[in-house]
Amino acid sequence: MILVTGGSGQGKRGFSQGAFAKSGPGSRVVWCDGSKAGWDTFMREKWGWNFHLFIRRIMLGEVAVPLERMSSMLAQRLQEMELPWTQEARKGLASFLVQSLLEGNENRILVTEEIGCGIVPADPFERMYREETGRVCCLAAAEARQVWRVCCGLGQRIK
Repeated sequence: MILVTGGSGQGKRGFSQGAFAKSGPGSRVVWCDGSKAGWDTFMREKWGWNFHLFIRRIMLGEVAVPLERMSSMLAQRLQEMELPWTQEARKGLASFLVQSLLEGNENRILVTEEIGCGIVPADPFERMYREETGRVCCLAAAEARQVWRVCCGLGQRIK
């Protein structure tokens, strides 16, 4: 997996296509949008963007997480929790999500926005969402073969 991160509107997808897409016939890149895709689609596709919004949709219950693939203890805990998930329910989610990404397509290009900078939101869910996204992205970066940060369309390899 290759993780590409950076601020909003910084050219992460364009950089990723230029740096990692093969050229020639049949090399068309199709992006899977985390703001719209379901679990199975997002886990299967090679090119994924808006990963931060995919995490948000999971936390809001808009994406059905396959509980049958989780450990029975985590699945039971998540079924018993009200949405949005509490901190207790999120304990195993980050590692499960990253493991699912790796099992789904180990050659994926995953693009996400940095959302933890700036003013701390007053809304408790927004704070929880930022923290959980950071936790998941830290685990994804640890497992990724490469990690890139993009600013003004220029990528800097950080791993």
